[in-house]
Amino acid sequence: IQGVRVLRPLLHVTKEGIRQMLVGANMKAFEDPTNRDTRFLRPRLRHSLLPRLSQEFGKDVEGNLVAIGRDASELTAYFEARLLPLLNALQDDSSGAYLDLQSCLPESLVETKYLLRLLCAKLGFFLSREMIEQAAEALQTNKSQRRFIMKKKELTIDRRRIFIRSL
Repeated sequence: IQGVRVLRPLLHVTKEGIRQMLVGANMKAFEDPTNRDTRFLRPRLRHSLLPRLSQEFGKDVEGNLVAIGRDASELTAYFEARLLPLLNALQDDSSGAYLDLQSCLPESLVETKYLLRLLCAKLGFFLSREMIEQAAEALQTNKSQRRFIMKKKELTIDRRRIFIRSL
């Protein structure tokens, strides 16, 4: 995330499972008080939405959501490995950044969208989902002079070339 490698080896382990591991290792658990503060999204999901979903559907939905998250992590790793050579071709100087995809544009729209997300993250800015969709479509269809502005950055698509500059 923004150049920092994030590892989440216990993502698939439940909170109760972690507590049991700590008890087994004679360690005391640290409880972050924000985990119970429903002003924040994650605690609201855990304490309000997930129990309601489980009650509504008559089964534990958390396991299915964890499985979806694990699948998403695997896809993320796959796309990052597959698209790394293209990201490494990024040319960056004082005027901005440039990536020429004329001869190596990913074949699928989903890969192109993911490449754009990785590129934006690498350069420290983000485009909305709608902008990513439009930019990927412009790349795939070889459009010229399509501009996307987000805060103080401009991304321009021109015939399968990407230009990024600060405004």
